[in-house]
This record gives sequence, structure tokens and C-alpha cells, in this order.
Amino acid sequence: KNADIFSDDDFLFSATVGKNGDIKVRKKSELGKRILSAFDDKRKISVRVWDACKNTRRIFWKSF
Repeated sequence: KNADIFSDDDFLFSATVGKNGDIKVRKKSELGKRILSAFDDKRKISVRVWDACKNTRRIFWKSF
């Protein structure tokens, strides 16, 4: 499965979801800094999960 990560309505990046449902991002990377900044600013972080093998965008939103 793949996931699209958003801060408010701004697209941040796409990632592959691991076997355990994890998406790993290093805190010191540019993306990690952007996510931490969004948390600090109390912006909504959303994840949209979709199935790349079937090329379907089964939308599942989870906001933090």
C-alpha cells in the first residue's frame, strides 16, 4: 500500500507503507523537519492510503 501525507491541505510526500503499517521518516531530513514544523504549528496532518497494485485510490483519511 502507498500513502499520501498532507499538512492541512498541502501535499507533503508519498510513501510506501511497511508490513506493520509504518511509514519511516528521519527527523533530520527535509521532510521530517516539515512534519515536525506542522506539528509545532498545530496544523492538521492527514494520511490517505491507497493500493498501488490495484491502482485504486481507496481513500482512508486519518488526521492527527
